[in-house]
Amino acid sequence: MARSTDRAATAVVVALAAASVVLELASFRRGLDFWDGAWTLVLAEHPGVALDREVVTVQYLLHPVWVLVGRDVALLEAVGFGALLVTAAAAALSVSALLRAEGVEVTRRRSLLTTAVVAASTATAYVGVGRVPGYRVVALLGALWLVVALARVWTTRRPAWGALAGAAGVLAFTGKPTTAAALALVLLAALCAGRRQVLPTVACALVGAVGAGAAVLVVAGLSPSGLVRHLAGGLEVDEAAATHSSWLAMLGVAPVPARVLLVLGPLVLLPLLLALHDVRSSAVPRWPTGLATVVGVVVPVGVAVLGAWLLSAQGYGAQSAQLLLPWGLGALGLLALAASRAPRPPVVLTGVLVVLPWTVAVGTNTGFSATMTQAAACWALAVTTGLALVRARWPRTDRLAVPVALTLVTTTVLTQVLWLGDAVEGRGVLGARSTTPVLGGTLGLDRDTTALVRGLTGARQREHLAGRPSVDLTGFGAGYQLLLGTRPLGRASFFGTFRGADRGAALTLGQEDRRDLCSAVVLVADPDNPLGVVPAASAVGLDPARGYREVHRFHPSHGEPVVTALTVRVLVPDPAAHGACGGVSPGGG
Repeated sequence: MARSTDRAATAVVVALAAASVVLELASFRRGLDFWDGAWTLVLAEHPGVALDREVVTVQYLLHPVWVLVGRDVALLEAVGFGALLVTAAAAALSVSALLRAEGVEVTRRRSLLTTAVVAASTATAYVGVGRVPGYRVVALLGALWLVVALARVWTTRRPAWGALAGAAGVLAFTGKPTTAAALALVLLAALCAGRRQVLPTVACALVGAVGAGAAVLVVAGLSPSGLVRHLAGGLEVDEAAATHSSWLAMLGVAPVPARVLLVLGPLVLLPLLLALHDVRSSAVPRWPTGLATVVGVVVPVGVAVLGAWLLSAQGYGAQSAQLLLPWGLGALGLLALAASRAPRPPVVLTGVLVVLPWTVAVGTNTGFSATMTQAAACWALAVTTGLALVRARWPRTDRLAVPVALTLVTTTVLTQVLWLGDAVEGRGVLGARSTTPVLGGTLGLDRDTTALVRGLTGARQREHLAGRPSVDLTGFGAGYQLLLGTRPLGRASFFGTFRGADRGAALTLGQEDRRDLCSAVVLVADPDNPLGVVPAASAVGLDPARGYREVHRFHPSHGEPVVTALTVRVLVPDPAAHGACGGVSPGGG
């Protein structure tokens, strides 16, 4: 009876994990992100735009993939999610192998349960951000491959696996150099704490890093000195644009918003109380596991309805990510319980998993705790690993395996639903009514976005704009230049939300060829646009008010009302009255 109930409960968890994956995959064909997603796509289309102006190099890795998928946005997103699923599964299986090698019992069913839950939890990487596999996804991939490398080093006692750790660090470096530096420190600390093959593994990691780094330089067409110039230029632009608040905030010394966690968190964790009661009982469990499973499904459904009213309908769906914070706290608690008697390598690896979301978030210019939750897959694996270690000391805690896994997977689905249903950011997903050609593929879009896409596509074809240089002075999103097919000057997007956006735009536009500036397509919004960077145009001698003719205008379909109320005009230089460059001819130097 108990075994059949356990099998049924396991099947429910695996089914929910599969539903989470299907839900995420289905969302890729709906909506178009005009902010971070479009920014990443512009860099993938024109990697050279970021040269000496961004601190990322992931665009050079994305470009061949972008071309290979035929510039199909949804397909690129699916490829990125597939990479996360495979990597998370590899990490979960590698940790299970390490546990067995250290004498900790891990049944095939428990291994399947862990792998399914951890893989599905990678969907949290997209809560609050775009779904295109950008720098955040690459940083998480690097962190997860580091877990695989460490687990394999300690399982097989072969330091050659350290080369994978070095390559993982380089992969993370292409997305976030700060994450790569943090991963290097974590790797060194973990090897010293594990006390196995320390120096040989470090040597192999260095070899792997050098090899992977050389491969990235070849793909990017950069020399080592060119990479240094690129990073230095990116730092200079970031400093000018004030894209980061302070070093303390970048390291995580910042307030942790927890209002949603305090309101909805206890409801999400309520089903675990039944499981804890089951653990306290010495009798053979019969009904508690089944009841905990039923309640563990029903309660999150109720929380989803409540959250949709309190959060998603108000445009606060991203705050549902706060519900993932208890994963890290739970993993830390389990680690404390298991540390004294469990084998050293699994304990150290659990500690690494607890810390990894911090390494992914370090250096972020957005909310630190929210960015950490985008790497919650590491916490999910830490929880299941910590529970396996605790079970060796208190066998009855084995009864918690399924309820805990159920809590992890239902929380994942809950955050997905609340984010995709957000009234502002999820509008394109829920409101998709028609299938519209977008670049090399098709996307389901709402009515307003469909009109915007068709209008910009028509302007591109009618005015032969594809390949021409462009300057977007609107300050919100990079999607317009992407749809026009133009080549951005300055940066892929100036993101007027940053207080130094004008300075950053003026700095990068001042580095452009004068002829490109004078022949550029210009996008400008109403004069009362609070995010606009029009002063940057004046700093380089461009005046959108004269010397141009309007070829298209539209209203943004995304963002806050202050953005959607604006009118954006697409301007091209007018040969009959060329005053666009302040009296300097297009051929001027």
